Amino acid sequence: MDINVEADLAVTKAGHRGLYIPSAVDRNLSEDDGGVMEYTRRRHRFLGEYVHVDVSGDFTTFGKWSVSVIYFAFWIFLMFPNWFLPIGRPGIAMGGGLSMVVWRFVLLKTDHGPFFEAEKVIIMEPLFLLFGLMLTTIYLEKMERGGLFDKLRDSLDDPVNWKRSAKIMAMSTIGSAAVMNDSIVLIFSGVVVDLCVRHKVANSLPYLLSLATTANIGSALTMTGNPQNILIVSLAYDDISWTEFASNMVLPVLAATFVNSSLMFIYYASELFPGSTGFMQNLGIMFAGNRTPDMLAQEHAYYARQAAAKEGMVEEAATGWSIWSKIQVVVCVLFLTAFACGLDVCVVSIVAGAVLMVIASYKRQHFDPRTEHVEYDAE
Repeated sequence: MDINVEADLAVTKAGHRGLYIPSAVDRNLSEDDGGVMEYTRRRHRFLGEYVHVDVSGDFTTFGKWSVSVIYFAFWIFLMFPNWFLPIGRPGIAMGGGLSMVVWRFVLLKTDHGPFFEAEKVIIMEPLFLLFGLMLTTIYLEKMERGGLFDKLRDSLDDPVNWKRSAKIMAMSTIGSAAVMNDSIVLIFSGVVVDLCVRHKVANSLPYLLSLATTANIGSALTMTGNPQNILIVSLAYDDISWTEFASNMVLPVLAATFVNSSLMFIYYASELFPGSTGFMQNLGIMFAGNRTPDMLAQEHAYYARQAAAKEGMVEEAATGWSIWSKIQVVVCVLFLTAFACGLDVCVVSIVAGAVLMVIASYKRQHFDPRTEHVEYDAE
């Protein structure tokens, strides 16, 4: 038996047993044996005897043009998702993938294209990791009362506009690097809008852009920050550890963060530094603690609202970190430590999500106030 086939079978059998044997794979495969693509497949996907083969020459002219048209239309729909049907990018991606699979089958039956095994080219690692990260983020957010996200929401509030924007940027950058940018933007966009309403902000765009831009920048720091990084690591020629990826990306992320923050503070200076006369005064506000009359008025109004709210509320017994916040912090620290130690990111994220799900369910069942069921139509 050929040595490459033996290696492939060894890895396949190990994969079925849940083991990983990198030494069983010959990294210097010839082009006849599949080259880099085949090496990548053997390391990261256990697909039996499936071998990647370039079959682009087996399509007829009609097959090539029709597939190209579907692919081009798919990207047009992705770039402009609301032009035709408002189904969103997830629906477009699913529809595009299914359309291509169905069309390849049609081409096969009409002798315009080669045989295609769609199920054997699906890369499962990004799907598992995305599921685990979304599960983790959702159940971090599920602990509405006394949870970690409550503390994060409160920490973003500030009477000074530029400080509020800077806090949003810092939270978005760190959060996107720790979990995933999509989750952070989805969860905290409502928080940012609520802060803008609370402070009667005329233009909420600087704060929403602070969230969105830094989420993209911060997500580039880690291999779990966004779906693109997840896919890159899944298809990497050699294994890349979580810490190695972060160490290579830390300088670009810091540089991009500095440029982005500078542009935000310069372009939206009138909103973030109300009453300021120019760039030099903005620097004095940021680094020397100066205040304009407009900023002082905003601060006084903010503290007056806080005092009025405290007088009208019954003082809560616990004002610090609740036990639920502390548990979430411990789970998150263990979650990131496991990533840094090189454990399987898919398994770690799913386990962390499952643990948080159990904790959130237990808290809701035994500690949260019961919902009162009122029958309005009862006589």
